[in-house]
Amino acid sequence: MPLLSLIEDNLNFVLDLGIPACSLSAATNSKNEDKKMGHYYHEIKKLEYKIVYLTPEKFVKSPALMSTIDELYRNNHIDRFVIDEVHCVSHWG
Repeated sequence: MPLLSLIEDNLNFVLDLGIPACSLSAATNSKNEDKKMGHYYHEIKKLEYKIVYLTPEKFVKSPALMSTIDELYRNNHIDRFVIDEVHCVSHWG
């Protein structure tokens, strides 16, 4: 998938610059990945990452992620929210 390749390229670029970052996608949402996702959400809440790359599908498939983002927003810990795949927003509302 082109979006996942782009995310991977961008993630590797910022990691090489020494910027703490991670990526989450719908592809990383299997039952075997639940523990790993819980770790990521915990680290995101602790503000361990400066950049988190997400696919639009991840929002739809992860109530835990939405809860994490809501909590960060309520606590004024989100500086920017950039949507690259903006055409997906109209699809999912």
